[in-house]
Formats: sequence, C-alpha cells, structure tokens
Amino acid sequence: MVTQSAWYTGLHVMRRPLANSFLSFLLTLSGLDVSWSANKVLIVRMVVGELTVRFFGVQPDLAVQVPWASNAPKQNLREFAEFLAAGIPGAVVRETPKVWNVDLPPERTVSLASMLNRPDEVKKAIQVLHARLSRPIFAIK
Repeated sequence: MVTQSAWYTGLHVMRRPLANSFLSFLLTLSGLDVSWSANKVLIVRMVVGELTVRFFGVQPDLAVQVPWASNAPKQNLREFAEFLAAGIPGAVVRETPKVWNVDLPPERTVSLASMLNRPDEVKKAIQVLHARLSRPIFAIK
C-alpha cells in the first residue's frame, strides 16, 4: 500500500497534502495504462504492449526525475518531454544518448509542486506519450 511505503512515510508532515494531490492526480490517469509503486522512490510507469516507460521518479524530497527509466525507443519520449517542459515554467528538454530529460537549469530537477501547478499540461503530456507508445514505429532504411 502506497501510504505505508518508505517514500510516503518519509515525507515531512507539511508535504503530505502535496503527495496526496499527486496520488489523486495519478488516479485520473487510470485509463492510460498508468500505475505506480513506491518504496524509497515513487515510480510512475506506463506499459503499452511490450514497452515500459517509468516516466516519473519522485524522490522523498519531492524532486522529480523525468524520465526515471525506459525501454521505449528514444523518439517516443521527445514529444512527451516537449509537452511536459512547455507546461512547467522554466523547464527545458535535454537530449542524452538514450532519452530526452526534462529538468530546470542549472542542474535542478523539476519539483512535484511545479508539476501539480499545471495538472492539465502534465496530463496532456502523458496522453501524448500514451498515444506515441500506441503507434507502431516504422524504421527508415
């Protein structure tokens, strides 16, 4: 149960309302193959077919790593990252060899509060990711 996890119980009492808001937000995504688990980090993942994207890793200090991990092709994450960054003030998309990351320069991670201030934009980004994962990728030779 999430409320008994090390992640949840490790939060400072003043942060629990924010954590509750995030979990409520995730419940609104139940039709998009989104689920989560929590121990030391709350991992939000989407599984579509054979692809799994762990697109949020929420630390106990409420810093959010985007994405946490993925076995989806890199191009599937670009639109998601761009939509998410557009919805979070100051966020940028940064390309790495394997994924597209969303963070706040210089060297800051996105906060859970900044995401929850723009729930419609975050939800749209997740919907874009779901749609992208649902479409077949055709390799160009």
